[in-house]
Amino acid sequence: MTAALAIGSGPKAHRPRSLTVATTFISAGVVALVMALMTAYFVSRSAFSGKTKWIPTELHIRQVVLTMQTITLCMSCVTILWAGWAIRRNDRRSTYIALGTTFLLGLAHINALAFLIKQFGVGVASSVPATYLYIFAGLDLVITIGALLYLGAVAVRTLGGNYGGRDAEGIDAATIFWFVSVLIWVAIWALVLVGK
Repeated sequence: MTAALAIGSGPKAHRPRSLTVATTFISAGVVALVMALMTAYFVSRSAFSGKTKWIPTELHIRQVVLTMQTITLCMSCVTILWAGWAIRRNDRRSTYIALGTTFLLGLAHINALAFLIKQFGVGVASSVPATYLYIFAGLDLVITIGALLYLGAVAVRTLGGNYGGRDAEGIDAATIFWFVSVLIWVAIWALVLVGK
């Protein structure tokens, strides 16, 4: 005798971590874009042979703002890790607080970045270094907004009960992209803005 199996009645297959894989591929693409722009920046900077400084004196870069942005983003890395830790223990209250704090720290970074752009004091096309600085600042702004939108979508799904102690893939994937966005800022900060 053979028994006929109904469709879907067998054991559930292990679902691949498709969200994490997709986020990793997108993150790799974003990193490749930033690395290409940094390569172009360093080639332009090494080809500069003017008698003046590479960064014009009219271009104002506020180091205090840059340092505070970097510290703020480092704090956000701790809070997003806290969110992952809390959701694995089904501590929803701590998860919501951690996700909200991460979101607010990301907004603080965007606010400081907008202030920094406003304080540059020169136009986009005033010089090659100014153009690159605007490109890097704008790119980081877009990446951070994307990371915040991703984090917001994950927070809404967490509020809806889609993620919990047994399935925290969304928070893990958002953490990957958040860390990539923070590392991109740190690279821009250290290699372009501070090491000017």
